[in-house]
Amino acid sequence: MQLITEKIQSNLDISSLLKLKNEEFVIFDIETTGLSSKTSNIYLIGYILYTDNGFELRQFFSDSYDDESNVLEAFFKDIKDKKYIISYNGNGFDIPYINNKAEFYKLNYNLSCFTSIDLYRFVIQYKSLFKLINYKQPTVEEFLKIDRKDCLSGGELIDYYKEYLKTNDVHLLKYLLLHNHDDLTGLFDLISILKYINTFNCEFEDISITDMDTHIIINALLPYKLPSRLSFSNEFAYISISDNMLKLKTDIINDTLKHFFENYKEYVYLPAEDNAIHISVGQYVDKAYKQKACKENCYTKRNGRFIKQAQKSSQPAYGYDYSTKNVYIKLTDAFTLDKQALTEYVRNVINNIKKL
Repeated sequence: MQLITEKIQSNLDISSLLKLKNEEFVIFDIETTGLSSKTSNIYLIGYILYTDNGFELRQFFSDSYDDESNVLEAFFKDIKDKKYIISYNGNGFDIPYINNKAEFYKLNYNLSCFTSIDLYRFVIQYKSLFKLINYKQPTVEEFLKIDRKDCLSGGELIDYYKEYLKTNDVHLLKYLLLHNHDDLTGLFDLISILKYINTFNCEFEDISITDMDTHIIINALLPYKLPSRLSFSNEFAYISISDNMLKLKTDIINDTLKHFFENYKEYVYLPAEDNAIHISVGQYVDKAYKQKACKENCYTKRNGRFIKQAQKSSQPAYGYDYSTKNVYIKLTDAFTLDKQALTEYVRNVINNIKKL
């Protein structure tokens, strides 16, 4: 069994993105000679953990099939004080594979005692936003502009390892280690994709609005830069995120819309005016000109400029009728000058897009 170590240099604030302490987690990846733990072997376990000298990459490599249990025991011993294990599709492959092997060798430990953070599970939830051709790790790395030197497939690596066992060719070992190395450093940097996901809830450093007569553009300054441009849209708005700026564009409609009061039992409806008023005022209106309000006619009408929103917010909501699914906000000076209201509107829209 061989142990290979390397210091990792990075400007990425991983602990902030993960909301974990650096000492609490380990990033890991395994290399095997097949997909089934019953008929194949682990020949390499690589991982990145935090030490007194910063992040360090470690690889335990099997020089023979007999090394498999030694590799597992060395890995478990090194990470025993961690709380979280971070992987890419580890829940689907790496973790059950290792646990099956631990059971086979009758080891007293497995990965079930750690909390798993599978970045693949995070990314796949937002596939409607990223729109990648697939969500394999190299594809996501390419989107994030992460460099990868290795270009070998899993099948090719299996052949390389089998040949290495026969020849001990150091060139073959180099390629075997490089693939795992790039998986680990790529996974390390891939955590930056959480910046996109965190955009849905981050605090904007500044926010402003530009009124273009037929539409508005809201510019929100993010607290960090993103490696690649991302754009998405739905019936409410078009959003693009580039560098450290989020831009939201939505159309303006000029019309007369209705604001429906929630407690219709406290209102009376005036048919001649097609309007509802509170009973405290309605008591002074002649009975011939008023009637009890119902849900469908308990409204007041406003003429003006409106923008569509995904769901009701703290702003007064307007619509065409009581049953309409579309909700609008009246475009007023009070709204456009209120940074909190603009932030709420942006969140309203992007969180709706997130659900698609």
